[in-house]
Amino acid sequence: MNDEFVRKDVFEAEVRRLDEHFDSAVSRMEAKIDAGISEIKAQNATFREHVTNELSGMNEKILAMDGKISALQAKVDNISGNVVLIMTIAGIVISGLTLFIQIYMR
Repeated sequence: MNDEFVRKDVFEAEVRRLDEHFDSAVSRMEAKIDAGISEIKAQNATFREHVTNELSGMNEKILAMDGKISALQAKVDNISGNVVLIMTIAGIVISGLTLFIQIYMR
């Protein structure tokens, strides 16, 4: 019986040692997983900040382009007005010349 008792104690001690080993391994794995998740969250936050900054920069560029487009549109409107004025004056001059030629050529 003593032999059996000793074997049972050795077995239980071995089971306790294995349980502690498994618990230790599980704790290390959980720590690694937690560290990995923390790293992923940090990278995600950094990426989100980068994207936000890029979008902000793009928005500023779009606003600057909008101002340039408005300035170009104003120039085109000004040129269009000048062309209409020149065409009107040219039409009046041609009509005047035509009348002058008709009156003095008879």
